[in-house]
Amino acid sequence: MSLRLGSLALSAAAALSAVALYPGHAEACGGCFVGDQETTVVSAHRMALAISPAQTVLWDQIQYAGSPSEFAWVLPVKPGARLEISTDAWFEALDAATSTRVLPALSSCGFGDGDSGGCGCDGLALGGMSDATASEGVGAPPPVTVVHQETVGPYATVTLRSEDPEALTRWLWDHGYAIPEDIQPIIDAYTDEGFDFIALRLAPGNGVQQMAPVRVVSPGASPVLPLRMVAGGTGANVAITLFVIGEGRWEAENFGNAQLTAADITWDFKTESSDYAERREEALAKNDGRTWLTSFAKQGALLSEQFSGALMQTVPYTADSGRSVFTIADLYVAQGVTELTVAEANFSSCQSAFARHADQDNLVEDPPCEWVPGGGGETGGGAGGSGSGSGAGGSGGGGAGGSGGAGGSGGAGGSNGGGGGAGGGGEAGGAGGGGGGGVEVCGAVTPGNLDARALVCGPLDDVAVALTGMHPKDVWVTRLEAFLPREALAEDLQIAPVASQSSVDNWMQAGKAQNDPCASSAIAPLLGKLPPQDGGGPASRERTRQMMIAFGAAIALAALARRALRPAVSAAGARALR
Repeated sequence: MSLRLGSLALSAAAALSAVALYPGHAEACGGCFVGDQETTVVSAHRMALAISPAQTVLWDQIQYAGSPSEFAWVLPVKPGARLEISTDAWFEALDAATSTRVLPALSSCGFGDGDSGGCGCDGLALGGMSDATASEGVGAPPPVTVVHQETVGPYATVTLRSEDPEALTRWLWDHGYAIPEDIQPIIDAYTDEGFDFIALRLAPGNGVQQMAPVRVVSPGASPVLPLRMVAGGTGANVAITLFVIGEGRWEAENFGNAQLTAADITWDFKTESSDYAERREEALAKNDGRTWLTSFAKQGALLSEQFSGALMQTVPYTADSGRSVFTIADLYVAQGVTELTVAEANFSSCQSAFARHADQDNLVEDPPCEWVPGGGGETGGGAGGSGSGSGAGGSGGGGAGGSGGAGGSGGAGGSNGGGGGAGGGGEAGGAGGGGGGGVEVCGAVTPGNLDARALVCGPLDDVAVALTGMHPKDVWVTRLEAFLPREALAEDLQIAPVASQSSVDNWMQAGKAQNDPCASSAIAPLLGKLPPQDGGGPASRERTRQMMIAFGAAIALAALARRALRPAVSAAGARALR
């Protein structure tokens, strides 16, 4: 059920300890190593951590600056886990669906009795974060659009055993990779703790700035994100986006936590932007940079439609193919249809499966499977014929004997895909078919449980892997963000359930306004220059004030209508703020 490294069946001597609840560590974050004469800086990590009593899954993808001729990505691992390759679509869907979007603050425009207020200008447009615009114009917001980036893969891999304390160091040096002085003690520490190392060798092309994501699946629950090896290849700071998938909302336990609310954000009507980026930077800088910001947390976010209180509607998403969907899982598959040429029929069937199981309380179970190799051909090839005749080939075995007693060619495949042996010469029969091929045989799912394979969509299996060991209706997606100084990478991140299991919406309406076009101060100079009408009494001046407000609102509407013609928001704009 996985896109495995190598020939889609790599079983690594891999990460994470096999405990049932907590004591193990999901040690699988990697360090980046390049040659002596090259400079590459890891600028960001995108990670996902799915935690259940059955297993812990860690996804990792790096983004880097520079164009090395090749580099190594090293994962410290422990026995009992498997290393697999994931898909870009997984992170692209998670990222686009959970990135923060800021809407304009309520305007002071109002019509009617004096100070009764109103909603004259609010709701006209849904502005975006930085250069990303969450919505354009009046009415429903355009869907969030995914943007695909090229990645590096596949990988050449090697597993280095911890019995040899110098194995990784020697391998890196032998392949021309430099080891920074401050990273060598980290390698030594992992070795002393009994870790093996899996080294992935990549040869990126020019302009490719991120690697294809990998995942490490380990038995048991382990709510720990290793950060020590992340220091390899980083600069003074590294941006990390962590998606936690589990039955509840999670937060940092041994680092600081932060959350921004609408009251913290100001919308500038003049620039049509918010100060979210500045407030976010301030929040992440607290505790000497050892802070994780929760920017999204919702139950059922993977398989169910999500209602936004700020938008007052269900949030739509659009894959880069133009397909519109309403759940993260559907967005993931829609993105994968384009990237991996998944059949359209698979997309429709997967949508139905996701919707059918979204509210189920059944435990998702991945039944144990084993690979049964194909055997040899059932019989030998036919005997060689005399004269112009030729002997018949045996079933599933060697080919027919050649005419005049010569040996025949290799026969058809034997049982389970084994290749046929060559036909014998003269009167002798040919050899049986050679071994090869095989079939995957899986056990039965416990009665009442949900087979994880029901959530697999062709080669797209990240949703199934993420939900294994969980009950779909209870699963939350939590987005944590950090901009960690290098010093903070000396300690692993421990996460724990939040005491208050409350949702965090990634769409927010700014609580404060600046340069409000409908504010009294904005129209007061114009009102002061107007000549009195109808005797210049208070009622006359109030009517004039209302006319000016309406005029200002009309101007604002016209500007927002022009903005509505622009393209829908892309995930790239929001990504720049992490």
